[in-house]
Amino acid sequence: RRQRQMCTRDRYYDQGYNYSKAIQGRSGVQFFMLTFCLLEAIQNVILVFPEERAVFLREQASSLYEISAYFLGKVIAELPLNLLVPLITLLMTFWLWNMNDVHSYNFWINLLNMELMYLTGTGFGLILGSVVANRTVLIALLAVVALPLLLLAGFFVGIDKGKHIMWVLQYISPCKYIFTTSMRNEFEDLPLYRVMFNPTDGTDIILTFKGNLVLDTFDLDPFPWWENYLAVVCILVATHVAAFALLYVFGKRV
Repeated sequence: RRQRQMCTRDRYYDQGYNYSKAIQGRSGVQFFMLTFCLLEAIQNVILVFPEERAVFLREQASSLYEISAYFLGKVIAELPLNLLVPLITLLMTFWLWNMNDVHSYNFWINLLNMELMYLTGTGFGLILGSVVANRTVLIALLAVVALPLLLLAGFFVGIDKGKHIMWVLQYISPCKYIFTTSMRNEFEDLPLYRVMFNPTDGTDIILTFKGNLVLDTFDLDPFPWWENYLAVVCILVATHVAAFALLYVFGKRV
């Protein structure tokens, strides 16, 4: 694990402002951050929740407390730690990876994106843990749930509207909205340069421009910031409500 962390650190260390490196490195950083938050959040839930679920179902069958009290208490008790993990991660990587800090709000938008992605991932983990009690099966389902969400983010390939059903499905993926806001936060007003060869005199020409041009290559939906965040919040709430409903159904069967 330590070797993986060192490889990740060295891969994105001090990305610089060269266009060809920035379009790969900086976009890769944004996708890596949301991938980490999603997988880490789901994994942390499914590794612990099966044991808690067994105890809860036994105690709930004895009418010690209501399902709503348990679920609400669990979410509130774990909220500080769920908020702390993305904060520590960003503090360790933001300046090390030379992420965009042109504006004072760039850091805080990155933090907001990671917090929302982590909390939404927790919701997906609770859904899985509410239905399946076997930890081995849950680990297998992690890839089944997480990979489609990540594929629909828009990093790997653009989805041609009207020609593929995945164009519709991408709008239920929180990764799409987080990746869009993260890319806009990273590249808007970012000073970049590109070295071009001048064949007339054999010299290099340095062209400077803003990072906004990079966003056109990813064909991101031009939704306002608030619409992206509203969509993520709706998905976040929906996953937790669905987890509670599933836990209520399976809890009542005991």
